[in-house]
Amino acid sequence: TTPYQHEANDALVKMHLNSVAFARDAGILQEYVDHDIRTMQPMLQRLKGMIEKTGEKEIALAGIFDRTACLYQLCMDLESTPGKRTFTFPYTTVLDVSRRIGQFTLTDRDMHELWLKPRLLGYAATLGVEINVSDIGPDNKVTVTLVE
Repeated sequence: TTPYQHEANDALVKMHLNSVAFARDAGILQEYVDHDIRTMQPMLQRLKGMIEKTGEKEIALAGIFDRTACLYQLCMDLESTPGKRTFTFPYTTVLDVSRRIGQFTLTDRDMHELWLKPRLLGYAATLGVEINVSDIGPDNKVTVTLVE
């Protein structure tokens, strides 16, 4: 009966939730993840060339997180340190409310394991770097680190 406090990234969060729920329910979630990675190829290939030219793997994290509005606007409290990005898992608030009203059945784990993590790993693979994507911590944080 009472609306929840909306966050600035709610439209982006809801678009992700709607798209992932549709793809999961239609049985095409892996194809949707693959499509997302393919649509990012122009940016990823440019970054890959920069990494190959300089040997600087930090470019991968900067490109994925710091220079891409789709992630830095999604992750409202992104902490950037060399070789590491940490952020609050962005889907929790909307998922809690939307499950309660029957809008979505997705869980945080679904969004992490089926959407966020595979995309980030796919981006890194394209860039020729290896990353580790943590589970969602008890503080609702996710950390992505470069693997040396």
